Amino acid sequence: MACPGTVVGLAGVEKGIERMGGVVGVESAPGQGSTFWFEQPVA
Repeated sequence: MACPGTVVGLAGVEKGIERMGGVVGVESAPGQGSTFWFEQPVA
């Protein structure tokens, strides 16, 4: 259960990850759902 006011949209997540040098992606298959992933460089 999310706390009110803490929801971050996927576009916001993507923007934040990309600003830190990472990438965001999605893999999807009809009838099987979607998997969202991100990669971030090691500091």
